[in-house]
Amino acid sequence: MRAALAPLASSFGWTVEEVDIDADTALEERWGDSVPVLLFGEHELSRHRIDTAAVTAFLLEGSGAKSR
Repeated sequence: MRAALAPLASSFGWTVEEVDIDADTALEERWGDSVPVLLFGEHELSRHRIDTAAVTAFLLEGSGAKSR
């Protein structure tokens, strides 16, 4: 997912923050079976594999551009 996300992050001026789910019990309980998961704030964009079309659509709607 990291490699697929890099061009989108660059295009939209994102800074991607990777979080080690295993290092936090609460995150492990919530996301353990879904890793990798891509969130924009609390909005889930993808899990397991990046859905480039869905992520791009989300960003073009303005949701991503507003929160940069």
